[in-house]
Amino acid sequence: MFSSAAATTTLFRAEDFQPWRADHRLLEERRASLHAIQDAVEANGVTRFLLLVAPDKGTVYADFLLEPPPHRSAVDEVLGADPTLQAVPLAAGLTALAAGGVRDVYAPNGSRWGLEGQLYAARTVARTLGRLGVLTGAADASPDVAILPCRPGQGDCTPTRTQTD
Repeated sequence: MFSSAAATTTLFRAEDFQPWRADHRLLEERRASLHAIQDAVEANGVTRFLLLVAPDKGTVYADFLLEPPPHRSAVDEVLGADPTLQAVPLAAGLTALAAGGVRDVYAPNGSRWGLEGQLYAARTVARTLGRLGVLTGAADASPDVAILPCRPGQGDCTPTRTQTD
């Protein structure tokens, strides 16, 4: 799973397995609070809200440990139970990458995403923003490039002028 010389072990943070991550009632309360924030942010009819749920390493690699973790995260499950909450849960996809043989989804001896984890998260966010109608034209340019709409005549929306001799 890792490219390091010590590929049979990995570093975890104690916070990865805290009991609150499995507390459905607490997570449902947080989901309701997040939904209220989403509603407030989008009340003007223009601004969009997107919640990025960045899973901890313990959640993504829980299925690959020799012994089960003391608490399995239910964050994605609970947040995903409300289809009107515009959340980008990443845990299932990152876990699937690791199960499929992608190495270094997380850094082997750290708690941050490796390159593959970063790419997956960026692409998933871009797809979600496209589905919400925030991104346009991304498919024409590249699967890794997004073109954000803006008001004509503002900043980068000014047409680029090329001088020729």
